[in-house]
Amino acid sequence: MKDLNWFFRQWVYEAVLPSYRMEYHLEDGPNGQTVVTGTLMQDNAPKNWFMPLPVVLKFANDQEARTVVYANGPQTPIRFTLPMKPSSVELDPDLWILSEKTSTKKQ
Repeated sequence: MKDLNWFFRQWVYEAVLPSYRMEYHLEDGPNGQTVVTGTLMQDNAPKNWFMPLPVVLKFANDQEARTVVYANGPQTPIRFTLPMKPSSVELDPDLWILSEKTSTKKQ
């Protein structure tokens, strides 16, 4: 993401404050892996609004991993594989993204 023109078009020239919701569930994968699947919802934004969003995954023994999911439009499917089952998955827990509301729900 070296070209940030998309960011300026959205955040400087448009006046919106989106909300983000991530609904997910965990599935057993091969070799002890876990597959995270779900939907990332983006409300109060134009249909072509794009936003990278941080996700924090917590595991046993105070282990933590971070990844990024990309919201592109009102709903974006998510799917990624982890080496083990997380104890929690949270969308933008450090509130890095400017939004009206951000929530995570395990299905």
